[in-house]
Amino acid sequence: EGLLLSGKLTFWYGLLYVVGVLGIVGGIVMVVNAVSRVMTGPGGWLARAGDLLLGLAGLYVIWAIFDFGLANFNFNI
Repeated sequence: EGLLLSGKLTFWYGLLYVVGVLGIVGGIVMVVNAVSRVMTGPGGWLARAGDLLLGLAGLYVIWAIFDFGLANFNFNI
């Protein structure tokens, strides 16, 4: 009987699921913060451009998590 079929990896899959969900939540928070600071935040155009780049990085994180299947919301082992 293999390691996957024995159920010994269930905890690790659950842990990776939680990490993936935390990554998605973190990416969403990055995007919301960036939009808020670009619209009304302090600083000149350079600070706002940096916040825009951070927001784009947050979008990339969210895309990468879903594209690579790091959080698929189906916990069937």
